[in-house]
Amino acid sequence: MPESTYPRKSLRAGGSPVPPLALGSWNTWDRMGPDEAVALIRRAVDLDAGFFDVAYYNMGPHAENSKTDILFGQALRASGVDRADIVLCGKLWLWDWPNQGFRAQLVESLQRAGLDRFDTLVVGDYLDAPDMPRLVTEVNDLIAEGSSTPGASTTGGSSTRGRPSPKQRRSASPGRCSRS
Repeated sequence: MPESTYPRKSLRAGGSPVPPLALGSWNTWDRMGPDEAVALIRRAVDLDAGFFDVAYYNMGPHAENSKTDILFGQALRASGVDRADIVLCGKLWLWDWPNQGFRAQLVESLQRAGLDRFDTLVVGDYLDAPDMPRLVTEVNDLIAEGSSTPGASTTGGSSTRGRPSPKQRRSASPGRCSRS
């Protein structure tokens, strides 16, 4: 595997480092065949760029009922990539918020893609200025509840659980991981 061109950085103070580049999902996975998608995921992980943005595009200007999230989930499972080698970022949309709450969006997104959790979340894209105090409170509540994995206790927000890169994992002594 080639050396990483860019060092990993944390998304928050004290957080685990993540790859500096993420591959987005809007009209990505539905523009290639299944074999190409699997190869892309494997290549990204091999290059220490296994940071994937996953979203369900079903509202606002993206109301095209895209299946790109479903296709990503299928390709990820087919790739055989270890879940510990990737970072998954979910999206919470503001276009129909608060009518469609964040928890409902999160559950729907995970179910559609066949994922168990997101490691980090982003909130974005609004038509009208959102009620920021309410938005921050609702997102903080999800994080506190561990709702990046509905029904389980995890660290939401920008957690990546301190895992080493695939290169570090391969070069670590058996039974131990080196950490950056």
